[in-house]
Amino acid sequence: MRHKPIRRHEQRRWRRVLPLAAALALTATACGAGGDDSDAAATDAFGAEESAVEATVVESAPVGGSDDAGDGGFALEADESIESAGESDTAVEGVLGTGGAPTGSLADATSQTDPADTGRDIIRTAEIQADVESVAEASSLAITRIEGLGGLLFGQETTTDGTPRSTLVFKVQPADFSEALERLSDLGFLRDQRISADDVTDRVVDLESRIITAEASVERLRGFLENATDLADIASLEGQLLERETSLELLRGQLRTVQNQVDLATITVTFVEIVPGPALELVATAYAGHDDGSTCDGDERLDVDEGTALTLCFRITNSGDTFLNEIEVRDDRFDLEMDDLLLHSGDLDEPLAPGESIVLYGEIVAEESASGRAQANATPVDDDGADLRLGNVGARSELFVDVDPDTSVPSFGEGFGAGWGALVTFIQVIVLAVGTLLPWMWVPVGLWFLIRWNRKRLASRPQPVMPPPPVAPAAPVHPGEQADEGTDEPNVTGDTI
Repeated sequence: MRHKPIRRHEQRRWRRVLPLAAALALTATACGAGGDDSDAAATDAFGAEESAVEATVVESAPVGGSDDAGDGGFALEADESIESAGESDTAVEGVLGTGGAPTGSLADATSQTDPADTGRDIIRTAEIQADVESVAEASSLAITRIEGLGGLLFGQETTTDGTPRSTLVFKVQPADFSEALERLSDLGFLRDQRISADDVTDRVVDLESRIITAEASVERLRGFLENATDLADIASLEGQLLERETSLELLRGQLRTVQNQVDLATITVTFVEIVPGPALELVATAYAGHDDGSTCDGDERLDVDEGTALTLCFRITNSGDTFLNEIEVRDDRFDLEMDDLLLHSGDLDEPLAPGESIVLYGEIVAEESASGRAQANATPVDDDGADLRLGNVGARSELFVDVDPDTSVPSFGEGFGAGWGALVTFIQVIVLAVGTLLPWMWVPVGLWFLIRWNRKRLASRPQPVMPPPPVAPAAPVHPGEQADEGTDEPNVTGDTI
């Protein structure tokens, strides 16, 4: 009657020691494979929760030497844990393999289909956009070529509103990835293509190790739940078991997603139908230096220091099916007009044929950061250059130039140069003013001579003789009156008659 409880007790001990040994071994493997700190922290948190659950179960379990205690107890003696450690290490070695890495990993599956046999898990993706004359024909031909290679069409979206376009998503074997791109390369005029290869080996190893740890934890909680007798312990164990089973399924789903991406490369193709009619395309770029535009084209975003010499390039392409004439380009932000631009390639005197391009350039000096918005316009014409009266076509292109301001102290040479430049400018202004006024110098001289001549003429004319003014008679002095000196009034001494 004692053998059966002891055997069950040993099984429980083995279940408790095995996950701990597996967690330690897998943690070391994940660290060696370069797993990230966040995943390691998650694994440590998982182990901490397991220890808390184990402590709870041990406290509530009956401990004793009776047969009943042996059947229903969860406590482990220290010497029994040490004795079972050797068995658990052997079991873990059988799960992980002698090399320390999980057997049957995604790297093995990839090596079977990857001709390079790099032993790495690579996610290959490609995004292609091309202009075609017929979206339906190009899509049908692409599907036929990829299916002939063994690939699959995973999705297709086609729209006819506005410009017809169709987007197709293909899945192919990694070994056929390059061949699939080659088969799609001649279906239209390539506009954009992005190809990437993402190494996810570390993520696969980390997910597999976390899944093994989570599976061991779930199995141990199930063992605890089978032997639990207290309702509170059962409720707690069921809640934590549900939480860990959910986390385990999430990890398995993440691993399946990564495995699917590694097992099959993804190619996304977008076909855009070319709409007949006049159309214009403009690309504005810039680069540092002045070399008569020989380095065109440049970059659409440029970082330079203040005072750097810049060359702005403007590539104008006839993207329609009609000849274009009277091409004009301007950029108000950089203060460039058509007269400021020079021709690098092409011919402005002849109509621009469909598919052909011309390149114009302008030279400036970087003064401040600017976001240019170039504008190009052209007139649709026929083969002989006659206006088709379809209205002008235009295009725009943005150019970003980030200028770092010069905060250094000017040197003596720079100050002298600035002063000399200011002096030269002042002299030029004076010379310009004198040159402007010199042709008009006869005007004040002529006015001066006219004024003198008028004065002389007036002075030579005879003056009229005017009669002298009449003199008033003196007032008579009456006898007995004597005028006082110093007064105009007579001094009357006598009676007035």
